Amino acid sequence: MRCVMLVLGFAASIVASAYGSMQVEPCDSPSQWEAAYSMFNPREGHEFTVRGRYTYDKLSLRKRRFEQVDDILHPNYQFLEIIELFKEEKRYVIDMRTRLCHEEPLYHPGERDNGFHAHDVPASAHLEGIQFLGSKAIEKGSLNVSQWTYRYVDRLYFWEGSFTLDKCIPTRSEAFNSTTFGVILEEFFDVTPGIGDPNVFIPPAQCVGQTAQIYRHGRQGRHGRMLR
Repeated sequence: MRCVMLVLGFAASIVASAYGSMQVEPCDSPSQWEAAYSMFNPREGHEFTVRGRYTYDKLSLRKRRFEQVDDILHPNYQFLEIIELFKEEKRYVIDMRTRLCHEEPLYHPGERDNGFHAHDVPASAHLEGIQFLGSKAIEKGSLNVSQWTYRYVDRLYFWEGSFTLDKCIPTRSEAFNSTTFGVILEEFFDVTPGIGDPNVFIPPAQCVGQTAQIYRHGRQGRHGRMLR
C-alpha cells in the first residue's frame, strides 16, 4: 500500500511541475452539499461495495446516506438509509426493504475524539501535486485536482484525498489503517452545493428508541466512523 502511495505521489509531482510556482493551499469544501458516491473496501473476507446518495452538512454536523450495498458476507443487495446527527450523538439505520429501524449512539467508550469527519484538506496535509482528470489533449476534456496526503497523530491512519482546484470540491478519498479496516476508497460524483431537502435528516418517528438488529456491512462500527 505504501508503495502505491509513493508512486501516486511521484506521478502527481511530475504533473505539478508544469504549474511552476503556482501556490496551492489546504482548503475547505463547501459546508453543505449533496452527491452521488461510491465506497469500496478490498480487504479479503470483508469486501463490500456501496453506491448511493450522500448529503453532507458541516454547519449542523450531520450526514445522511442512501446506500445500495453489495457485501461478500451478505447474500443479497441491501438498501439502507443512514442518518448521523453528531450534535445529538445519534445514528439511525433504516433497512429500506423491511422498514426496520435501529437507533444507536454515535460513539462508544474511547471513541469520542473521532468526531465529525469534515471533507476538508487538513491544515498540515502534504500536497503531493496536481493531476488532470480526463484528457488534457481534448478541449474542456479535463479537470484539475490537487492531491493531498495526511498521517494522523496515532501514525496508524493514513489519508489521501483529491479536490478540485476551483471551489475545493472533493472527488476522491482513500484511508488506510494496517491494523483495522485496511483500505477504504470513496469517490464523489455530481456534487451539488446546498441541501435540496433538509428533512432528509429527520429520522422516521418509528425509529426513535428502536434497537432492531439490522445487519450492516463491514465498515460500520468503530472503524467506519473514522472516515466520516
